[in-house]
Amino acid sequence: MSLTARRARLILALFLCGPAACQFFGHPGPSDVAQGRYFSSGNPDYDTFFVELYHLQLELKDAPERVAEPRQELAKSLDVGLDADVIKEALGKRAAELGGKQIKLTVLRGADPDEPVSLKVTGSPSGDDAEFVKALEQALAKIGKLKGAIEGWQKSLDALPKQDTELTDGLDAAFAGAAPGKRTDVKKNLNDGQKIIELLVGRAKDAEHSNSELLDAVVAALGETAAPNNEKASETAPERASDEKSEKREKGERKGRKATPPAAKAARAPKPPPEPKPAPKAAAPKPEPKPAAEKPASKPAPKAGAERSEVPPAPKPTQGTAKPDFEP
Repeated sequence: MSLTARRARLILALFLCGPAACQFFGHPGPSDVAQGRYFSSGNPDYDTFFVELYHLQLELKDAPERVAEPRQELAKSLDVGLDADVIKEALGKRAAELGGKQIKLTVLRGADPDEPVSLKVTGSPSGDDAEFVKALEQALAKIGKLKGAIEGWQKSLDALPKQDTELTDGLDAAFAGAAPGKRTDVKKNLNDGQKIIELLVGRAKDAEHSNSELLDAVVAALGETAAPNNEKASETAPERASDEKSEKREKGERKGRKATPPAAKAARAPKPPPEPKPAPKAAAPKPEPKPAAEKPASKPAPKAGAERSEVPPAPKPTQGTAKPDFEP
């Protein structure tokens, strides 16, 4: 092969592997969607779809492990296998044993269907019984949390196949001015998106089946109670409800001590000076008692030997406005 031919083949190879080749022929190999990566098309409508698909890929990636976790924990606490029927039978026997100790376990469902289930405990378990009850509470909490997550996954996945089809049909119009390689990449990721959606839908269904199967087994073994409107599903024992009420009462008392009532503020505030009352009309001055020396001489003097107590001595003149002891 001549040197010129070799150079021509080298240039062609570099061209096919470089960015310019991608614009005309698209990226070689698996698409970003097929590899679990986010693909950006540059078009807002298409990117919204690819972002939603990418988030669902991340969330459902570990779904089988998440669903298996509460089943494994409950089977371990009962020392049995992972089969739902085996767990139900063992849990029923353990609940009967606890019933003989005046401890009753029931699955509590919230008044709102969207609220997660929880465990209602009547009695006071201790020791190994308390550890088992705690493990059962944790398992039910994970089951309830997974139930809500799975419902969200299924709701999002229901709309994606239709969106993928509509975006594929409008691909040429949406990218009319783009290079052929760009349209090729978008179409390739959309086609792989259809396959990924089918995979995620199946994974969500498997998760829903396994999670519901375990919950049904627990309910069959323990029975269930519907929570009234004023009882939250998260309150699994009477002691927790009383503790919560006590905490609210203490907060209210602290708040009451900090806040000064208006009456107390008014009592501490200095009273304004009283408004001056109008001066009463001046009354006619009463005659002051006359001194004894000014009494008429014709008045007979007291007899000698008479008791002094019969005639009191004349009062001395007083200063000010106080009334005299008697009228003259």
